[in-house]
Amino acid sequence: MPFVHRSDLKPYQRDDFEETIAFERWAEHMETSEPPRERNMITLKLLTALIAVESSGNDSALGDNGNSHGCLQIGWAVVADVNKARERRGAPAFTFPKDAYDRTKAKVICREYLNIYCTEKRLGRKPTQEDAARMWNGGPNGHKKIATEKYWAKVQRELSNIK
Repeated sequence: MPFVHRSDLKPYQRDDFEETIAFERWAEHMETSEPPRERNMITLKLLTALIAVESSGNDSALGDNGNSHGCLQIGWAVVADVNKARERRGAPAFTFPKDAYDRTKAKVICREYLNIYCTEKRLGRKPTQEDAARMWNGGPNGHKKIATEKYWAKVQRELSNIK
């Protein structure tokens, strides 16, 4: 990650900045569903952009008629899919909705969800950040849905604003 000064960040990104190094080191040691090479496109920068689009950085956000929780607007089905993969690895399960309100755990849930569905094996090609963002918004086949194109445009805008 290139050097970023805290003053270069938007207010909702500053809290994220404080935990960046610790999170990245911790996440690298987490067991994941896919090999490390497929985790690379799910960067902290992408996660920060997703948080900006989903909740404007609000860790207490509640959306989708009460079905989506936290900074990444995590739903029950996402946690269920991640917990199935974690159970196969013998890793502890996440608690829904409690863990969706913890920014660090929400990021891990997001990464693990995308590591399940946004893979080269599943797509038949190397996945992109666009695939990941659109799947996060539209589910396992979100990368194919026209409805997720506007979401990707919002994520791209946020990505371009993050130094």
